[in-house]
Amino acid sequence: MIHNNLLRNVLLLSFLLLTGNIAWGQIFANAITGTNPNTDDPYVSGQTINANITVSGIGRGSGISGSDANNRYNASGWTTATSLDANDYFYFTLTPNSGYKINFTNFIYTGQASGSGPDMFAFRSSVDNYATNIGTASETGTTISLAAAAYQNIATAITFRFYGWNANAGAGTFSINDFTFNGAALPVELMSFTAKVSGPSTLLNFSTATESNNSHFAIERGTDARTFSEIGQVRGAGTTQEPQSYTFTDEKPLSGTNYYRLRQVDYDGTESFSPVLSVVFGKSDRISIAPSPATDRVRILLEEAPGRDAYWKVYDSMGRELRSGAWEVESAEYELDVNELPEGMYTFRLEVGASVQVKQFRKL
Repeated sequence: MIHNNLLRNVLLLSFLLLTGNIAWGQIFANAITGTNPNTDDPYVSGQTINANITVSGIGRGSGISGSDANNRYNASGWTTATSLDANDYFYFTLTPNSGYKINFTNFIYTGQASGSGPDMFAFRSSVDNYATNIGTASETGTTISLAAAAYQNIATAITFRFYGWNANAGAGTFSINDFTFNGAALPVELMSFTAKVSGPSTLLNFSTATESNNSHFAIERGTDARTFSEIGQVRGAGTTQEPQSYTFTDEKPLSGTNYYRLRQVDYDGTESFSPVLSVVFGKSDRISIAPSPATDRVRILLEEAPGRDAYWKVYDSMGRELRSGAWEVESAEYELDVNELPEGMYTFRLEVGASVQVKQFRKL
């Protein structure tokens, strides 16, 4: 019997069709080796770049000058003022190729300053005209998150600047020794994907704006939003600039929550995955999450307290674990802070011994 109170019989979710040589990971990096890299402005030797973007290399602003040093991009002339000088910075510009856009994950770097070099730093971007800091920059290096919504779906050139100030002397130096931008360069081809109850079956509809070397879609189903198996295939349109629509019917859905995703396969075997949708058959979930969509916090309710050690995890739509923690044995509810999560769909997973309960929620 289909649950009459199912709130998500139809879930429409736009997402990016990941085709070609798409992978989440390094998209622009440079170990910066050799004699006096500062003599080039910008410095591009040895850099590695995702094939779907173009980059500037690492360059410097007009307020600083190159300073000789091996195996690092070094500069002097950093302001001795106690506040940032708008001309004293290193910069990196990334531009997605036509038909692509960039989703960033983080920026990782190492650096060093001389004894009289700057000791205050900031990492900013052209998204807001370099008005606000992104994370916390340091002299020796760190990982700066770029997972915020402002750094997703970047379809035009974006420039990041690394500022330094409060030097003890103008001759003091600071260098970027190596750096990596992580993320993905994705085709801009939007695709719709819906899943809904249709009698005793699940009806899946999806569409593409354009396709490139698309062999087929494998339809995959799972019970926990983590482990999937293929239940059918739909032939792709190869390469086309025309919109395409597809449908697939799961005639034997499982009792309970069914999770669906598309595995898109190119002719060369390259694979990519859609976000995950869910449809419920039979008895209602033993776990609920409200509100959904949420903005800052969600309340998770169980039919009954676990009664034993339990652990929870939160995954994003790409299956990456973002949060985890322990659930109180005698409690049937939990309040989760989601304020810092980017907008999107997430899966909450609760493990109680060998039992696993999952529920999706949306963050605005």
